[in-house]
Amino acid sequence: MLRKLIKLGFFSYLSLILALIIFSFNGCNDDSPQSGLSIVSFSPSQGNSETNVIISGSGFSPKITDNIVKVNNVSVTVISASTTSITILINEEVTTGAISIQVSGKTVTSKDVFTKLPAKWNQLNDVSSTGRQAAVGFAIGSKGYIGTGYNGSNYLNDFWEFDPSTGAWTQKANFSGEARYYATGFSLNGKGYIGTGYAFDYYFKDFWEYDPSQNKWTQKADFGGVGRDYATGFSIGAYGYIGAGFDGTSDRTDFWKYDPNFNAWSQVASYLGTGRRRLFSFVIGSKAYAGGGTTKNVDFHSDFWEYEPIANSWIQKSNTGIPFNSASSFSIGLNGFVGTSGLGSNISKEFWRYNSTTNLWNRKIDFAGAASYGAVGFSIANKGYFVSGYDYPNGIFTKHTWEYLP
Repeated sequence: MLRKLIKLGFFSYLSLILALIIFSFNGCNDDSPQSGLSIVSFSPSQGNSETNVIISGSGFSPKITDNIVKVNNVSVTVISASTTSITILINEEVTTGAISIQVSGKTVTSKDVFTKLPAKWNQLNDVSSTGRQAAVGFAIGSKGYIGTGYNGSNYLNDFWEFDPSTGAWTQKANFSGEARYYATGFSLNGKGYIGTGYAFDYYFKDFWEYDPSQNKWTQKADFGGVGRDYATGFSIGAYGYIGAGFDGTSDRTDFWKYDPNFNAWSQVASYLGTGRRRLFSFVIGSKAYAGGGTTKNVDFHSDFWEYEPIANSWIQKSNTGIPFNSASSFSIGLNGFVGTSGLGSNISKEFWRYNSTTNLWNRKIDFAGAASYGAVGFSIANKGYFVSGYDYPNGIFTKHTWEYLP
């Protein structure tokens, strides 16, 4: 009798252990709370391309590449991750839908949907009391800047600061060089730079630095090449670059690098397209992109090139959607945007996106302002801006500010 009780107790104990094991195994299916993988909430619940969305939950991997995140079945970039939070970047391909996360073969899907807002243009405050074309513009930190240009009667040297948080423009210290148009520039290490340009039959090569903290201009070493207008400029890492343009006789291909630490210029690889003026350019990551433009105001180009500063080389990429002339441009994330340009007197409102990952161009929603050329383009955070420009068909030098939400 005693042996029977012991034997029954042993089997009861064994049955209990087996039941616990089976229960634990069954509790680990992907959709159950016991799996540990869950989405509690995400914020914001709606946004445009380049919006950062923070997902809160549990069971995520702190290793970014272990988390596969999709919005309505479109993969998105994971910016940061911990066991309880993931930050993703919404791209242009995303459409409205639920968010799913896959970790170690397990997948969880949100009950709520993320709403993808359509791209749009918003008109903001005018830059100043006078319209202009062929000004210089760039962003420094969270502010945008525009200066110089031509208003139909005078070459300009005024300089303005834009605050996107208020939409307001504030006049700053006038550009200290001579008034001009079709100068070029860039921002670098918290400062802005303007050089080259044209006025009264003179092609400039002087070069100036603007310090926003002191609201002050300082003349620096002259641009390394010959004087010119219609050049293009950009900055990559610790250096600024200016190149191409028209010197009064020839359209140029030479490019020059500026080192602010030594206040010195050095020549780099020349542009591999034909010599030209009125190129557009933008920077994505550690590379610059340039294209379009004209040669002697006759030939309009649609070729497009990538500049790699470490290799100091240009590589041809996919041609642009149309042959841009005096177009405006900016970059947001991994994409470059170009629009509102002219083919002689034919001014286009077309607006195109270049995807640096796929090397493809796609036409986007047309520019909402007046079709014009010689406007300024820059981006701040995840928004782009087109400012001023010449509305050729109507003979108007515009002073408008337009904001683009991708």
